[in-house]
Amino acid sequence: MRTKPVIGIMAFALVCLSFFAYANQATTTMTWYVPSVKSHSIAYGGTCSSTAFFFPESAATLDNDGDGNASQILPQNDRDATVACQSDAVAGMTITNNGTTTTNIDANFAAAMDANVWLKVWKGDDSGCGTDGLGGWELICSVSSTTDPVTTSACKDFNAGNATAGTRLITSLEMNDTNQLCFSGELRDAYLHQFPARVAAGDHNATWQTSTDFS
Repeated sequence: MRTKPVIGIMAFALVCLSFFAYANQATTTMTWYVPSVKSHSIAYGGTCSSTAFFFPESAATLDNDGDGNASQILPQNDRDATVACQSDAVAGMTITNNGTTTTNIDANFAAAMDANVWLKVWKGDDSGCGTDGLGGWELICSVSSTTDPVTTSACKDFNAGNATAGTRLITSLEMNDTNQLCFSGELRDAYLHQFPARVAAGDHNATWQTSTDFS
C-alpha cells in the first residue's frame, strides 16, 4: 500500500488549512478631505448676458460720432445699444461667492485685446454703479497693483498691454456674499484722443474671465 504519499498529502493539506484558519486581517479607512471649495457665479445687469455684453461706440457718453474713438461706453445688450445694462441703480455684474470659504475674485482676458480697445472696471456701491452708471470711471485708472482690489471711486484698466495678466478685483468675499462690478468700454488711440481715430470698424471681441485661482 502507498500510505506514505497519502500521509504526506494529508499533512500538507492540514498545514494549509491551519494557515487559513489562523490568518488575521485588519482594515484601515483612508480619507481624502478637501476643507473648502471655491466657487462663484455671475448675474448680469439688465438683459446683458455672458454672450450679450457690448460696448458700441454709438452709446458712448464722450465722442460717439462713429470715428473709432470714444469713452464712457456702458455695457449694452446688443450692437445697436438698445438697452444699457448698467446705471446708477443697476450693476453690470454681480458676483456671488457660492463656495464654502472666503475668497478673492480675480480677472483677466483669455487672449490679448486688440490695440486701443480698453476696459475699465470698478466696484459698485451696492445700489448700482454711481452717477450715470459711471461713478468709478477715471481717464487713467488709479489701481494698478495686481493684488489691490477696485473700489467705488477707483478703477482698473485692461488693455493690450496687460489684458492676460491675472489681477485682483475683489478681496475677501465671504460665503454667500455678493459684490457688484461696473464697466466702461473705451475706444482710444495711444495718445488718448489727441490724434485721429485708431480703432477699425467692426467687432473687436475679447473673452473676459473671473477666477478664484490667481490668489
